Amino acid sequence: MGSRTAGYEERHRRISSINMLFFRATKKPPEGYEFFTFAQWEYFAQLVKEYWEHQGATPLIEGGVLTIQGREGRMGLLNIAQQCFREKKSQWSRLVGRHFDNIAKAGDEQKIFTQNRADFEKVRELLAVRLYPEELHKGRSDTNAFVYRSDFPGTVSALVIDFPSSVSTVRRDDAMSWGKSDDELFAIGVENVLKKYPAKPIPYELKGGYKIGAFLGDDVYVTTSVLAIEKYPAYVGSYGTLFGIPHRQTFMCYPIENADVISVVNKLCVMIDGMYREGPGSISPHLYWYRDGETIVIPHEMIQGKLHVSPPQKFISLINELVEKK
Repeated sequence: MGSRTAGYEERHRRISSINMLFFRATKKPPEGYEFFTFAQWEYFAQLVKEYWEHQGATPLIEGGVLTIQGREGRMGLLNIAQQCFREKKSQWSRLVGRHFDNIAKAGDEQKIFTQNRADFEKVRELLAVRLYPEELHKGRSDTNAFVYRSDFPGTVSALVIDFPSSVSTVRRDDAMSWGKSDDELFAIGVENVLKKYPAKPIPYELKGGYKIGAFLGDDVYVTTSVLAIEKYPAYVGSYGTLFGIPHRQTFMCYPIENADVISVVNKLCVMIDGMYREGPGSISPHLYWYRDGETIVIPHEMIQGKLHVSPPQKFISLINELVEKK
């Protein structure tokens, strides 16, 4: 009897071990956080929880969203998760702490702004314009309370207050009290960004010798430069410009002059797709074509690792024109 019991216990232990391994293998990070392995996600989530527990709070993370017991509101974790993913694991704790410390500072900065919000001359230099993914905007129930516009498909351009430690969207009632039109406010915001965060394009050569301009930086306003593309004539071709704004720290562009654009389209689509997935601060997976004040999307998608591009008829006509001129 003893040997039978021991044999049963051994078989049960093996089955339990196999089940546990299978369970672990099938666990996945939340949707949108698939760049992490499950082990990386667990470690990241634990760092977030430990930060808030150290503040005496009770955090809860569900589906990649953080809530604090007893407090209103929810906080998405995608941006800080993407930042961590790009750095060594030993730096994650520092990055998480800095991220949430800045959120706390934002509350103090907002109080100071509230005291001066009616004085436009004091507010003027704080105005900025920041690009966001359209999905983030659609997820809000109070979109009419803020000042925004749509410059490119799949994105929104928001008028914001550029605090030292944070960014806050401008409320519609504040904008109305300043007696300025939206166009005036956006022009001031873009001008402020170009002055405070001047972006200089870095020449970058793609495989095949095709040259593009890459605007890179650590601030959240790098992509705002696309709203002033005409200020960079070297990157506005005779037939317009291809550009991508995959995340908040990268804006890339290619001036169209000849049929080389056919090869460049494919290379940029692959680059944009990968950078959009990695972040940080993913904005748009699209490749855009700008010409004479009009911007259209050149649709593409990755299917089982292969690129499929579906250019609109207007772009196909341009390609045919350029091929004939070769």
